[in-house]
Amino acid sequence: MKRWLLLILTLLLPLASAGAEPFLSTQGPIMDVDMARAVVVVNETRFSVEPTTTITDQRGRDLKFRHLTRGWWVAIEAEPDDDGAMVAERIVLMRKK
Repeated sequence: MKRWLLLILTLLLPLASAGAEPFLSTQGPIMDVDMARAVVVVNETRFSVEPTTTITDQRGRDLKFRHLTRGWWVAIEAEPDDDGAMVAERIVLMRKK
């Protein structure tokens, strides 16, 4: 009986935590920054940066979109919007050029 319960919990645990994880998580250098459209390109993927997007450095200090520069290494967590475009939920500056 305990084995069955353990097996069921093991199978259900990934489903319970699935909503907490970002749709896409990636790291890489910023390939392009479009200030007018608030878009960054990392690993050939375009990410929209919304006012709700959290941008920090590795120490947790808040940054602004204008601090992101081509060539800097970042980690991005993103979700698709209704149109399928990727919207950055969180950007962390990993290291400068």
